Amino acid sequence: MDLEKTRTRLHRISGLNGWSIAVVAGLATVISVVSLSLKGTLVGIGITGAGFCEVWGCKFLDNDLDEARKWLLFSQFLFFIVIVTYSVYQLAVFDAAHPLSMFSSDFRESLLALVGPDQELLNQLMTKIYRTTYTAIIILSFLYQGILFWYYNRSTKRLMQETPGFQVKARHSSF
Repeated sequence: MDLEKTRTRLHRISGLNGWSIAVVAGLATVISVVSLSLKGTLVGIGITGAGFCEVWGCKFLDNDLDEARKWLLFSQFLFFIVIVTYSVYQLAVFDAAHPLSMFSSDFRESLLALVGPDQELLNQLMTKIYRTTYTAIIILSFLYQGILFWYYNRSTKRLMQETPGFQVKARHSSF
């Protein structure tokens, strides 16, 4: 694949992915703020930030590949860290002795009507579903963010190596 196709594909993927994440997570953050949900707001800010980091990296693809690479890789790392932190927190605070306590009494009654009078069976089922869901979220995020991290790393390195006259710009710290 030639360099322009690689650059165009990087633009398309990082732009679409970054804006999709930023917009959806941004809207969810607004809903969390309105709902006064501190956890939802914090997670939303983190994921929205990861989306904007990806968009920011996309903007550098034409003029500063080294900077683009840093932002694109950081966005995947940040997204993964936010997802894992939230999922591990949810697993840690889950009350396995009373897994139905997170639901309203009406919803609990509806669940019991579906499974019958055996509340212990329902508790075991809900515990298994809860743990499986958050474990799957961690695994899927690891795969998705890992694949994008690998792709961005490989593609930007290739562009840097094969772009005639490309040099990593010296960064001087102001400290």
